[in-house]
Amino acid sequence: MQNKRQKEIKSEKIYNYDRNTSIDNSGTCIVPEGIEKIGAKCCYNDHCLTTLILPKSLKYIDCMSFFACGGLKSITIGNKITSISEKVFCGAYRIREIRFMGNVAQWCKATFGPAYLYAPPEGIRDYGVRWEDDGTITFAEKPGYDLYINDKLVTKLIIPKSVKYIANGKFMHCNSINEVVINNGATIIQGFAFSKCVNLSNVTIPDSVTIIEYSAFSECPALTNVTIPDSVTTIEEYAFEYCPCIKVINGVSYVDKWVVDCDYRTVTDVTLEIGTKGIANCAFRNCKNLKRIVLPDGVIAIGNNAWEECTGLKSITIPDSVKSIGNKAFYWCYNLNEIYFKGTVEQWKRINEKNYWQSYIPIKCKIYCSNGILQRQR
Repeated sequence: MQNKRQKEIKSEKIYNYDRNTSIDNSGTCIVPEGIEKIGAKCCYNDHCLTTLILPKSLKYIDCMSFFACGGLKSITIGNKITSISEKVFCGAYRIREIRFMGNVAQWCKATFGPAYLYAPPEGIRDYGVRWEDDGTITFAEKPGYDLYINDKLVTKLIIPKSVKYIANGKFMHCNSINEVVINNGATIIQGFAFSKCVNLSNVTIPDSVTIIEYSAFSECPALTNVTIPDSVTTIEEYAFEYCPCIKVINGVSYVDKWVVDCDYRTVTDVTLEIGTKGIANCAFRNCKNLKRIVLPDGVIAIGNNAWEECTGLKSITIPDSVKSIGNKAFYWCYNLNEIYFKGTVEQWKRINEKNYWQSYIPIKCKIYCSNGILQRQR
């Protein structure tokens, strides 16, 4: 039976929240059917709200609608939702369950804005969130929620082939997921898509995926094994940061056949492992002690800023299997004197045609190809 404090509102397209009448004594707010939009800052900083039940008719939640609702624990969302704007649940770090009354494809296709969930608002120091003097953040309780799809707890997440990309932050902080299977169809795993999924241990990435973006799987402490398909041409920085799937060999960090990072303090002369397929964005950035590096046959992609500010780098060997070299790959490598390319001059020029990376090679550097020597023109 509905409490007397529960607001009875005629169905309307835009919801108007009143903190004195919109929730009952238990902290529950039930938004009536017919509502299509919740406006910006609708329930801003209401720590009395604990349970939020949104209608099936709802399509859009505007920015900061439930900003800093530090008592909010449970959210139910209808299957017509198309967009959750930025910072909607920012600072609501006690959310423990999200219930979506639709299917996985519908949830994946809804767009989420930046920092829509958990990220504490700057300056908010109550509700267990504390900003330290050095800029770090401390939570009294660790964020993390269980995801329910049509009242079924999601432990094995199967992404259907109709989903073309996994959106930014879509499953970030989801504790219930322990396995992800992405069916052939998705091409991009966007930034923070599965970041901080603390129980995620197994991921199947199909050969339709070409890009794994910034911090996509960062801070997944149970993720011990990942297979990167040959279709992948770009892995952005921090994609697997702090994951046990990273294997360190001679100071170089690998995830499957990709180089993702290195120990910038110790590596000086590096020959990458046979079978290496790619160099992730920023993999050797700021590795000032690195003097020489040899890439084995089979490497197909070199990421953006791969050797940025490797000021000690003098020589690099690149196989003719390389099809792409990212922007600013050699940025600030002002001591780079020699590039040994195992292909022809014509092959080297075809790589160059794809982007502007070669403009960052020092003027003095010579490129030794199998049938001639090149030098960057002023």
